[in-house]
Amino acid sequence: MSDYRGWTLEEHEKITFVNIAHHKLGHIIQGMQQTGFHKWGFAIYRCTYSDDEAWRRYVQYIRDKTIRSLDNVGKQFLLEKYLDIQVVEDRDQLDGASKSLVRSLFAEKAERDRQIEQGGPGTASPLAKMIPRFNYCLYVDQPCLETLLKREQWDREFEQGAHQRERWPYVICAIIDTDCEPGGEGRDGYEPIEGCTRYFPGWMYCVVDFLTGLYNRLHFEELTEGNRTYERPPGVSMSMGQRMPL
Repeated sequence: MSDYRGWTLEEHEKITFVNIAHHKLGHIIQGMQQTGFHKWGFAIYRCTYSDDEAWRRYVQYIRDKTIRSLDNVGKQFLLEKYLDIQVVEDRDQLDGASKSLVRSLFAEKAERDRQIEQGGPGTASPLAKMIPRFNYCLYVDQPCLETLLKREQWDREFEQGAHQRERWPYVICAIIDTDCEPGGEGRDGYEPIEGCTRYFPGWMYCVVDFLTGLYNRLHFEELTEGNRTYERPPGVSMSMGQRMPL
């Protein structure tokens, strides 16, 4: 039996709370159908400028893994055409930029994008506040970029016969929540991470391979909801114990 369910959002069966459980990545589809914002995907802020070629490969890695994740669940023909991965680059402003600065810059950008895509400040849909692309962005600094270099080195060594019984290292990025309070949220008293001792510093590390699933879940839960989603930095969510340098 064919799994064809339409090649465009208009052709696709309307996703509701009744049938959403039967649709892979259904929250992404539903979010676009209900709001009229027919784009999805995280904006990426480049905060390291040490290696242009490595950066190009990093962005391509994100694109490739995203497309593969769609293909794995039979949604490539529907969702790839709506994928919008914006890369924000500004050496003068973003090289070594803090996450708080990027949060502020992205919040302003997201508000502008909402207004432009819906025709102006008076026509922005209230439902747009729930769309992940307007609430979360990706932050890539030098330690994140180096996770790609480590993965590439691991792959080369694996092809030569090494690491046959080892798990590969994941490529990592940080994801920033624009709704978080400046001083963080949740219980206090944790190990300081970039000066924050609260449970949630407003961001977390995540595995690039799993960004599509994370984007889908962020339609109905926040980063800190559920042990499937959140791990406090320097831990990495869903990485089986991988950690980033402090």
